[in-house]
Amino acid sequence: MQNLSEATISTIATLYYIALLPIVLFFVTLLHELGHAMTARIFLGDKDWTIHIGTGKKILQFGKFTINACFFWFGRCYTSKNLEEEKALNRLMFTLGGVFVNILLAIAVFVLGRMLGAHLYATGQLVRIFFWINTPASIFFITNLIQIAACLIPQTYKTTGIKSDGWWMISIIKEMRSSKKS
Repeated sequence: MQNLSEATISTIATLYYIALLPIVLFFVTLLHELGHAMTARIFLGDKDWTIHIGTGKKILQFGKFTINACFFWFGRCYTSKNLEEEKALNRLMFTLGGVFVNILLAIAVFVLGRMLGAHLYATGQLVRIFFWINTPASIFFITNLIQIAACLIPQTYKTTGIKSDGWWMISIIKEMRSSKKS
């Protein structure tokens, strides 16, 4: 077998991560939306939620899940409850459910990564400080951080017209503050 140059190995690794990114984005988005579904169940008492992942033409539907053609990054959890009739605190918890899951996942991946890195370092199998810089775990961690930031930025998405979790969070907090003043 022919030895590969560092440039070739680097190119193969880059292509691997580029191919892996949509899969990671899909799972990060799915877990985010499951966080909303979990809080819909806990705080709204809603068992009849549905999750849509992606935009564009529907390509797959099973149970409570719909996957659209552009299946990564964008997701939406729909609840059967009329949110305007729910208490503001319950709506806020529903809004924060996805980001909460992303935060927990990022912390878990970071802690497990550091534990494994420390083990590998102590056993002489690895000399890098951050063992997971070039691993799927790092992509999962960084994607979660990006998802958290993107969701907390108050905005209306131009492609769909849907408001972000951050937009809803600020709107609900303003409503809660104005109702306390009344």
